[in-house]
Amino acid sequence: MHLLRSTYLPLYINLVKPPYSTDPFPLDAPSVPCYTPTPTTPTTCPLGTSTHTFSAPSLQSIQRETAILDRFLVLKICDDVRSDETELHLGSDDAFADIFDLMQPRSRVEDLVRVFGIQTGVIADTTEPAYSLVSARQARSKKLIFETLAVNFSPRKLSIVQMDQNRRKHTLVEIQRAKTETLEVSAKRLVRALIANGIVPDPSVTRPSPSLRTSASVAGPSRTR
Repeated sequence: MHLLRSTYLPLYINLVKPPYSTDPFPLDAPSVPCYTPTPTTPTTCPLGTSTHTFSAPSLQSIQRETAILDRFLVLKICDDVRSDETELHLGSDDAFADIFDLMQPRSRVEDLVRVFGIQTGVIADTTEPAYSLVSARQARSKKLIFETLAVNFSPRKLSIVQMDQNRRKHTLVEIQRAKTETLEVSAKRLVRALIANGIVPDPSVTRPSPSLRTSASVAGPSRTR
């Protein structure tokens, strides 16, 4: 799968529409935890008291644009196979319009909201250890959980929605955007709107000591078309 992603990535990037950017599988993106099944057969360890688990490498990533790249791979490969089978099939980039008009920019904004939200302190970092200090756990409990968030995307409007325990979606914030506005700017505005509308506490106010305050760096990797 990694080989297919690397092979088709240049074509995928070329189909991304300006002023959108893309970064479907950055090197620093945390992966979804691997499935580690516990064996049901007795262990062969001489002491006979330890339980072994087997780790399986995962192709999943918390980066949501990765799934869009994989969807593009499936459609592109199927299109190539049909072209090889018959001369009557005429491949066209228009077949991927839904991906690059909606799915790609929407997932890219979601990934940028996660990056900027973690840097700003309004979205919980899934890589933080669960056994951290009580004060850190309390601060994390006030942050939004990225897995419950999604972005509604259109060329002129963006919103962040959250899914509750009953799988109902609620709109948290909504902003207007210009068609020429970059996705990075849109994502930053969404994060600022979460703070401005009181959805999450302002991290600059809730930090305990002024002497420990540091300016939040807001930057993220991108491949801009």
